[in-house]
Amino acid sequence: MGVALNVLESALGKFVCEDGGIYKGQCPQLPWYFARNLGMNWQGKTGNGNQTVDRVIEQGGYAGESPKGYRIASCDVNGTNNGHTWVEIKINGQWVIYEQNVNREGAKSANYGCGTCYSTTKTVTPGSWRKNVRYAGHPAIDAYIDEHDKPEPTPTPATFTAGDKVVPTTWVDYNGTPLIRTREYYFISEINGDRAVLTADKVGGTVYAAMNTANLARVGAPAPEPVKPEFEVGDKVVPTKLVDYGGTPLRQYDDVYVITEINGDRAVLSARGAVWAAMNTANIRKA
Repeated sequence: MGVALNVLESALGKFVCEDGGIYKGQCPQLPWYFARNLGMNWQGKTGNGNQTVDRVIEQGGYAGESPKGYRIASCDVNGTNNGHTWVEIKINGQWVIYEQNVNREGAKSANYGCGTCYSTTKTVTPGSWRKNVRYAGHPAIDAYIDEHDKPEPTPTPATFTAGDKVVPTTWVDYNGTPLIRTREYYFISEINGDRAVLTADKVGGTVYAAMNTANLARVGAPAPEPVKPEFEVGDKVVPTKLVDYGGTPLRQYDDVYVITEINGDRAVLSARGAVWAAMNTANIRKA
């Protein structure tokens, strides 16, 4: 649920709006934001909160929770004809509610033209005011999650045999003791699992060191393709977790930031010509 969870976490504390109208911050906008950012081509309006699940099903969705661990929800609320809607994610076996326009501690308030509304918050306590709760999922969202939550393939380690001509890539022996480079290349005279014995001249010659095969490359093997950095200066990004590089909580003022400096996993984010914060690249995504 990494990509789905990131979409919801990025909305916390914000008043999201997908239709550009006065309904910014109203409860149906969050499920719409969630669905459209996860591959569902939502057509038309969302309807009231108690109609959102019906709108998802009308557009090819299905009733009930998704096997991918999320569910779009609608309910009735006593005293209102509009009901309420939200999105839930299962985290460590527990359903966590993400929703807009619920007045709870920590929520910000605003009025965009249709009365006071409240920013996106999350809770694990649904409250008894939710009546006739219904859930829905959508195949397009499921497919998007499948595509983007695939684990990175495990690289196949290089295999070596006795007689291979090699060069160390990290100059430490099998136990981690630093080594001094004495020549351009060495030969593997003996190998046992990930432990290779290197000789200076040829198989059977003077032993140079025992090394881990993870720290060796064959002489003449093609150089590995350079790894393109995930982020670069100039990229437009969105925070997914509002803490700076040192772990201090942040308040988000802009929807999108620009990377103006990057060093390893530390990116400096700016907006409107001013630096906002330095963040770990693990906590941002491209806009």
